[in-house]
Parts: sequence; C-alpha cells; structure tokens
Amino acid sequence: MTKEYNFRFSVTLDWAGQMNMEADRYFGEVITPDLPMVRFYTWDKPTISFGCNQNPFKRIDLVSCQRDHIPVVQRPTGGRELLHGHDLCYCVAMPHAAGTTALQAKQIFARITDVLIVGLSNMRITAEWRNLSNRPRTMPGPCFAQTDAGEITVAEKKLIASAQRVFERCTIQEGSIPLIRPIIELTNYLKTADRESMRLAMDANTAYLLEQSNVTMPIETVVGHFRQAFEEHFSSQAGPADELLTDFKRSNKNVLWYQY
Repeated sequence: MTKEYNFRFSVTLDWAGQMNMEADRYFGEVITPDLPMVRFYTWDKPTISFGCNQNPFKRIDLVSCQRDHIPVVQRPTGGRELLHGHDLCYCVAMPHAAGTTALQAKQIFARITDVLIVGLSNMRITAEWRNLSNRPRTMPGPCFAQTDAGEITVAEKKLIASAQRVFERCTIQEGSIPLIRPIIELTNYLKTADRESMRLAMDANTAYLLEQSNVTMPIETVVGHFRQAFEEHFSSQAGPADELLTDFKRSNKNVLWYQY
C-alpha cells in the first residue's frame, strides 16, 4: 500500500537528557528510517549537553554538576556546550544512499534551516541564517557565546543553534531553540578563568523565542507552526512515528537516564 505521507513527525516532551540523545543517535546510526524523521522534544530538567568531539573533563565542571544534580550528556552531533531545560529542541534524520558528499550534507543542512525559518515566519518572527563557511570560531566559549555560520538569528542574536552529522546511510541534524531565559547559568558549570565575560557574551548573543512574539504561545502551538512548515516542505501531512518510538524504547529500556 502506498503511503500518503512523505515524512514522519513526533513530539516527545520532558524526556530525560540521556534518552533524548540516545533517540537522536538511534535514528541516525542504529537504524535507517524508511522516511525522513522529524522529532521535536523538551527536557525533564536543566541538563548540559556537549558535542561528540569534545572532552567534557576538560571543559565542564563535572563535580559541580553532580553536586547540583545537573545531568551531563553527549550529543551525537558536534558543537559546543549547551544548557537545556528552557528550550525546544529538534532532530531531523534524513535517510540517504551510502557515500553522501560534503556538498550534499550542506544541501540537507540548508533545506532544514530554510524550513525552520518558514516555521518562525508562521509565528510572525523574522529570522535569517548566516551562510555556511569554514571560518573558525573566534571565541572558545559555549555554543551561544557567539553566532556561527549556518545558524539562525533574529536581530543579530542567535535563536537556533544547529549541528549536523553524517552517518553511513542517514544524516541527522540537531538544534536548540531557547524559549525563555534559563533559571541557572551555564557558565557556573564550565571550567573557565573568566565566567563573567563569557556570561555577558552569552547574554548579548542569545535570543529567546517567546520574547520575539507579541503573544505568549504554549509549546504545542510553537511545535504546530514548525510542523506546518515541514508539511509544506515535504508536500504532505506528517506520518506517524509511534512504531519507531516504541522500537526505540524497547531497544533502550536499560539505558542510563543520567550521565556525569
């Protein structure tokens, strides 16, 4: 029977950090979805994530995290430290043939970023994204300390931070969208000699989605606007993801919920 949809969409609210990251890795590396898989999700508590190429022992004060019960988890994609719990995150898993080139990966990144900007436009938020480049970061701090190439901004402030990783038959793209200001300071849990200047840089460079809109929107409305943008992009209504999520939970029933 021919499917009436061209992609799958899911929303998983208030999952623990380790489960969120395992889900992203599962759909990118462990299995290959038959169709593009789009998942929006939130976190059950303040959590710090770090990129797959980072050494958390060098950059994160794990002793303070453990003392304050702040979970620390590794993302399957790259990038710098992120604080979650006040944000809405997304992951898009795009299946493809083996041997995807760097140019094709950039094209996937551009497609997804364009869809996210349409979703923001549906909320009457005017955003733009910086063209991809190979220029290195000028600041060694966490993700939101500066705006990097390919990221979405509003009035020169970063609103959506995204990172991509290409696996053998699937490319995943993850992103974080701050909704409101966090209740804790990420810089308090980083190993840095100058927390104050880094905190000021993050404050000056970060936009919050719910501060951009004249009307306070519940999370379901925000996700609905993004879903509409993906449905327009894929020219179909979203298909179900329940079976894939059930398989994921069954395969990861013994996974650690917290990692320090």
